[in-house]
Amino acid sequence: MIPIEWRSGSIVLVAKFKHYTARQNNDMTQATKKPRFKFFRDIFAELKKVTWPTRRQAAYLTAVVIATCIVVGIILGTIDYGFSKLVQILIG
Repeated sequence: MIPIEWRSGSIVLVAKFKHYTARQNNDMTQATKKPRFKFFRDIFAELKKVTWPTRRQAAYLTAVVIATCIVVGIILGTIDYGFSKLVQILIG
């Protein structure tokens, strides 16, 4: 859907994906360019807003992830072993 803006009684269609502005008289003009490094400045601004975990929290959460992976691996390995034994019994 193309956003529509109203300016002084005339309709202005803004096609942001092509970086052009279509006006009512079908005149295509180059839209204003954004600064080149605005994207990176925005990234750094957002990263400053992040609440980073402490070293202790990061270590704890890492241990939780590793323990969960080990437990899930053991469960899936057991299920796989059980199904392979079941298939061996059924086949021969």
